[in-house]
This record gives sequence, C-alpha cells and structure tokens, in this order.
Amino acid sequence: MKLLGVVLAGGQSCRMGRNKLFVELDGKRLIDHAVDRLSKQIPDIVVNAPNTDDLRDIECPIVADSLGGFQGPLAGILSGLQYATEHGFDGIITVAADTPFFPDNYVSQLSEVKDNIAIAATRADKLNLHPVFGLWPCDAAQTVKGALDADRRKVMWAAEIFGWKAVEFECSHIDPFFNINTPEDLRQAEQIIAHESIRN
Repeated sequence: MKLLGVVLAGGQSCRMGRNKLFVELDGKRLIDHAVDRLSKQIPDIVVNAPNTDDLRDIECPIVADSLGGFQGPLAGILSGLQYATEHGFDGIITVAADTPFFPDNYVSQLSEVKDNIAIAATRADKLNLHPVFGLWPCDAAQTVKGALDADRRKVMWAAEIFGWKAVEFECSHIDPFFNINTPEDLRQAEQIIAHESIRN
C-alpha cells in the first residue's frame, strides 16, 4: 500500500493566542517538529491547511482545503485523500501539527491494518482514541465527503460509516499524542523535553 503522510495544520489557535504552528519548542517550530518526525517514517509528505499563505517556507508540498472555511480536521483528511488519489497513492497517514511526541513506530503500526480506517489509541484507565491520527484508504474519500456534505464534521462519524480499527500505542510517562493548545501545554511540553534530556 503506497501511503502519503499528511500533516493536518488547520487549527485556529484560539487558545494559544497566536498561530501555534510557529510557536517554538526546543528551538524548533511546532510545524517543523511534526514534519521532521513524520518524514523519518514515510518518504512522501504534504502539509494541509485552510490558509496556506503562511506556510510557504515549509519544505514539502502544501495542500489547501478543498472546502471553504474552517471545517476542522475531517476537511483536511478529505483534501489529503483527494490529493493522494490524484498522485497515485493508495491512502494517507495523518498527524496533527501540534503534536510533537507521536511515536517513532506510528506509521509502521498503522500500516498493518488492511481494508479499514486505522485510528491511533492509547490506554490508561480506558481506551483513548486519537482520531486525527489515522490511516485512511483513498476508498474512504466518498464517505468523508458525504459526512461533510451532511454537516457531520466529527472524524469518528466518517470512520464509523466506513469501518475502523483501533491501533494501541504504549502510554508510559506521557501520552505520545499529547497536543499543544495553550501556553500551559507548551510549558508542559518543555518539561517533557527537559525530563527526556535528563533520562538520556
């Protein structure tokens, strides 16, 4: 299965107070953390965003949302699927641009799922799904478009219609899918990096 990596960068950064894609963590912007981490796992990557004007210096193709307005990550998934279909890929692997610690084996683990959408999950006291992190076959594009046409913007709504499986990842001292929405989240991420530096 030939897969395209898609970094979803469509958040409006309301809680951060500024565009969080360009907030620096450990000397590197969040968007660059996501692109660099994913590029180590899959050779072909694009970045999706509703507004691409601010992303011109990203060293991979930028894919604008095919639908107008800010319609959330499902619209980004649709745009990624459409781009992947046009360029000869069989599916996409998605990650959120504000999540700098997703697992090093993320792509390989999700790639084991066949004929279904694969959704990343972690388990603490219960199974926690991370719907923005998933593998989507290009065959799911019509299902995703149908969900958006019906104003159903939740990622899991489309996943449930098409069929999905959870892929669990280890959750030790942090949830690897921890995402940065607020200045407090950024401080927590800095503490995580400092802790990792001490451990190593």
